[in-house]
Amino acid sequence: IADNDINGLKNNGVNIKTEEMGLAFENVTKAVLRRLGMNVSDDLRKEINTKTNRTDIIIDLGDSNIIIVECKSSRKDYSKFSSVTRQLKAYVNHCEKHGYKVKGAILISGSFTDDFIQECKTFYEFNVTLIDAQTFINIYEEFKQSKLKGFPVTLFRHGLIQEEIISKALKK
Repeated sequence: IADNDINGLKNNGVNIKTEEMGLAFENVTKAVLRRLGMNVSDDLRKEINTKTNRTDIIIDLGDSNIIIVECKSSRKDYSKFSSVTRQLKAYVNHCEKHGYKVKGAILISGSFTDDFIQECKTFYEFNVTLIDAQTFINIYEEFKQSKLKGFPVTLFRHGLIQEEIISKALKK
């Protein structure tokens, strides 16, 4: 889904239209986040979202602390850093105006260009975590083997998530 591979999905028995891919990716991501023990709040999302500011997913950390999650499906490596940060800045500002403290943003995509990853490393306005979709699924599989009841969100650090580091942390 993250790679917008309609033919690959059809070959695996999944019939989906191109215009449905974004919502499908969002729903799959929500399901995985919930299975990781995170409080994905559709109610909070509905409360905060407007016609012009529509976050994909909001993780409620409690005490008015939230994490914004954006899902970007693309046929090629995701490369639009400046446009996505403009979008995320608008979401952060909007959420903060509603009294929420945004602890960071997570961007999930099929893959990211090297330039995108490098630009993220120097972005300092708020914490942006990049996770490619396959790593996200692998982390979930590793989490299922752990004794943890909930995924420690502190492992979602700035920049591209390294699966090996997360895996090592989950085995402790």
